[in-house]
Amino acid sequence: MSFKLTYERRHHILLVSFEGVVTDEILLEGYQHVRRWFGVNGRCGNISDFTAVTDFKVTGRSIRYLASNTPLVPGGLLRIIVAPRDDVYGMARMFEMQGSDMGNRVDIVRNLSDAYALAGLVNPDFEAITD
Repeated sequence: MSFKLTYERRHHILLVSFEGVVTDEILLEGYQHVRRWFGVNGRCGNISDFTAVTDFKVTGRSIRYLASNTPLVPGGLLRIIVAPRDDVYGMARMFEMQGSDMGNRVDIVRNLSDAYALAGLVNPDFEAITD
């Protein structure tokens, strides 16, 4: 698995951290894990972190598919994508533009520190989630 889920209980934020090579399959698998977790635990804010990604092999088709779905994170809740790489940033912007009609509002930042600042997190305590 090229991603892990952690949860910050105090601020109700789920952090999905991708690492290594990320493909369509890995991105969609991560999406399904988040969907299942929300189904059991309820919805909360979300940060998707692509800082540790070494190769991003996600197609526009997968981004359009995800953007066309009802948002996992409802409006009013925090949704941030951390995209330090230009290719990830471009796909995140595509997701944002393609998904705007579906209410897929997202903030895109270049580093995790900016994501934490945007979320108002000071000394966050993320706990590992196991399936």
